[in-house]
Amino acid sequence: MPPQESMDLEDLEGIGPKTAQLLKSKGILSIRHLALFNPEELIELTDMTPDRVEKILRSARDIVFGSNRVSRATDLAKNFEGIVRLKTNVRAIDELLQGGLEPKAIYEFAGEFGTGKTQLCHQLSVTVQLGQDRGVVLVVQLFTWILRSVLAK
Repeated sequence: MPPQESMDLEDLEGIGPKTAQLLKSKGILSIRHLALFNPEELIELTDMTPDRVEKILRSARDIVFGSNRVSRATDLAKNFEGIVRLKTNVRAIDELLQGGLEPKAIYEFAGEFGTGKTQLCHQLSVTVQLGQDRGVVLVVQLFTWILRSVLAK
């Protein structure tokens, strides 16, 4: 159970019994729900001061979202430096993607008729059968462009 599930609104810094009752009367029953509000909405809903709302929201978001907050691009780039990319075994594409496909990423192949989308997907279908040490691990599903062409007929 996430920590915020076992906590009451009064457990947050800046929220006492009266404020908790006010929030509950406005339909805000959990810390998770509170963390989703923007300051302007909460000010309008509760008539609290902007400083107080900022403090309460910061406390709620720290508990709910933890360190998943806005980061600098340079800090995020450091997180991706050590990722082993999955090779497609198509040299030009691997070079374009700076070493291959990123794990846990979603890729969409789009382009005009005859540009090689089907060929690439066929190549990936074969490559996946080579195993993780020689290629990508990929599940190829229904292609939306095939579905569109069937529906268009």
